[in-house]
Amino acid sequence: MSHKNIPRLTMVIPAYNEASTIVSCLEAIFSQDHPFDEVIIVDNNSTDETIELAKPFDVKIITEERQGVVYARDAGFDAATGDIIGRIDADTLLEKKWTKELLRALEDEDSAAVTGPVYYHDMPGRSTGQKVDTMIRQGLDKLSTRAKFLFGSNMAIRSSAWSVMRDVV
Repeated sequence: MSHKNIPRLTMVIPAYNEASTIVSCLEAIFSQDHPFDEVIIVDNNSTDETIELAKPFDVKIITEERQGVVYARDAGFDAATGDIIGRIDADTLLEKKWTKELLRALEDEDSAAVTGPVYYHDMPGRSTGQKVDTMIRQGLDKLSTRAKFLFGSNMAIRSSAWSVMRDVV
């Protein structure tokens, strides 16, 4: 991928009362080896300090009054200006090379979206939880014959694919 053809990257983070995790999440986002061009936090009616804690970061904050992660995701994706839209949860800690791996995974123009693993950094029984998560993902993958399941806590989609799929997901 030549330097001038690097797609613009937007990250969307739905947020509802995420004060305990949003700063760590944003620190990981802004520590990427390849920076995001845009970071959008979708405030989904938070009543804690989530938004105040996010304001010092270079983020765009939008509000979605309809409660629920699907509404928040849709609002964020619709507001995104990037060629590729990433989506994580507000308690997600991205590894430093996440954006580079994303760009590598989407070098193939026929790929519309990607999803990746999730490692539970704060979960009791972490290894057991990881095994259960892997089994669930493998089961969903086998059941999905026409399309693959994208895990919202670690995924990205081309904005062009979002515009096609927006009304059916």
